[in-house]
Amino acid sequence: MNTPEYNRTILTPMDAKHMLRCNTSNRPLRAKAVADYRRDMEAGNWAENGDSIRFDWNGVLLNGQHTLTALSQCPADTRITMMVVTGLAPEAQNTMDSGAKRTHADMFQLNGVANSKHVSSILRLVSIWETGSRRLSGVNPTKSEALELYNTMDGIDRAAERYIYIANHFRPAIPSVTGFAYYLCHKIDEQTAVWFFQRLADGEMIKSGDPVYSLRAKLTNDSVNKVRRNNDAIATYMFSAWNATREGRDLARVVYTLGQNIPEPK
Repeated sequence: MNTPEYNRTILTPMDAKHMLRCNTSNRPLRAKAVADYRRDMEAGNWAENGDSIRFDWNGVLLNGQHTLTALSQCPADTRITMMVVTGLAPEAQNTMDSGAKRTHADMFQLNGVANSKHVSSILRLVSIWETGSRRLSGVNPTKSEALELYNTMDGIDRAAERYIYIANHFRPAIPSVTGFAYYLCHKIDEQTAVWFFQRLADGEMIKSGDPVYSLRAKLTNDSVNKVRRNNDAIATYMFSAWNATREGRDLARVVYTLGQNIPEPK
């Protein structure tokens, strides 16, 4: 019976290419995972966390193809430190990657961030917005990128609190987009943001023609009629109402045309 051996090893892109020659029995490669890993490696954010590259006693790669593929695509001077395990039984592959995947929200919670699930949802949308995209779909940040971004985002914890408050008081609002919108608007005009999103939550002190009234009416109507809107539509409604509020003008209704860019909050 073979005994597995465990070696802590510094790996290079060339090492990865050699190891991948033994990748003859594995699941399909996920391009997104490879791209995420590569970004962390090239940015120097790859953490030595105990995960391992694993081979069976026949030399076949059992685990680590995504890590090795990402490393193989990095500049030649890239180095990562990994545990390399050899001599495993081939059937050991059946039990690999069977645990619950650790999410971004889990990562934030482990780092002491309150309301970690809500912070994670807001941060994902902010990270896409900050790439210059005016659609709320795109590449999600890796965990290292997310934590680094969180540490630069003054006000995101307050946005998460408003996310929870509005979700409890005005259910037609989409919480993650509301938290994202609050974060951006609060950076522009704190006093108006507090008023605007409080009125969105409670509907008080507004009348027909007021931008927040029209926003609430649209979201309520969609909810009652079970009309599903994507994040781009909800953000467009919110920023249209926000801009009208800041400009002191009435807004009879909020509209969205499929495929349009989300307007800039002003």
